[in-house]
Amino acid sequence: MGYPNNTDPAIRVETRLSPTDGMNHEAAVLFELDSVAGAPGAPPMRLPETSNGLGYQNLISMIFQLMAFRDEWLRKYKNTEEQSDAGVEPIHLVLIEEPEAHLHVQVQQAFIKHAYHVLCNEPLLKKYPRLKTQLVVSSHSSHVAHETDYANLRYFRRLPAGMAGVPIPVSTVSNLSTVFGDKNRHRQTKEFVTRYLRAQHADLFFADAVILVEGAAERMMLPHFLRSQFPFLDRCYITILDIGGSHAHRLRPLIDVLGIVTLVITDLDAGLKKSAVPVKRKAKQETNNPTLRSWVTALGVGHDVDTLLDLDGEQKSQHIDHLFAIRIAYQTPH
Repeated sequence: MGYPNNTDPAIRVETRLSPTDGMNHEAAVLFELDSVAGAPGAPPMRLPETSNGLGYQNLISMIFQLMAFRDEWLRKYKNTEEQSDAGVEPIHLVLIEEPEAHLHVQVQQAFIKHAYHVLCNEPLLKKYPRLKTQLVVSSHSSHVAHETDYANLRYFRRLPAGMAGVPIPVSTVSNLSTVFGDKNRHRQTKEFVTRYLRAQHADLFFADAVILVEGAAERMMLPHFLRSQFPFLDRCYITILDIGGSHAHRLRPLIDVLGIVTLVITDLDAGLKKSAVPVKRKAKQETNNPTLRSWVTALGVGHDVDTLLDLDGEQKSQHIDHLFAIRIAYQTPH
């Protein structure tokens, strides 16, 4: 887990006897501090676990609990003879709710990468392969989500009362392992999206809406426009991703599964015989932008520049349901 490192105090567990609570508290966790040698025979300086930060307390507590759950499942303390799988349930299910509480980003990432290994770090599980342990984590942390393979992610989308013919609020569960379809056919798209989102630390999974832009300049300017011109949107949870016109369409399968309101701001990228040219009407130009060619086609619109320039705002929008819509925006004449 990366703890303790070179600057963190070591952990020591020793017995603690008390007339009143000795039966309830068999041991106390102490942290030994590095210090200059004092008087001969002087005890080392130790601090109780309550002197540690809340984040480290939570981390250490969770790891100890995972180990305790594993040992209890395997009945390690009940079998006095040679350890076996006798009486051990074949499936072990552990649920963790929001482990990111009070943990900084690096610790969140380290925890989710190593937690399952802690549950499986037992020779008995290698000796008896039929014994399986499963870990289910609920989280609101994008850092936890991005350290997890898409095959292991399940996305809960809230639906208000009345949607999908259900009279009460419900949630749909999307299996992101199939979001990009066939493994071999869409492998490059899946790898690109995974690497991109991890590099950007995007909050796409937890946002109210997403704006896809061409580059860093638009990403820097958009927050200013929202603050000055759209104060309501500035208060919303909106993620801005600079993914470029040649790659934005690769996020479409994921956005469709998440059902998140999306605005795509891209370039028209006019072309003549696949060569870039200045935008001009009645010149038989077509857009070379992969995003426009892919997403606008879904609206029943062609690729020619004249048609794209004449579209009104409603024609550039696609309404999937009451909570999910996609809008394409690009430069047009005044």
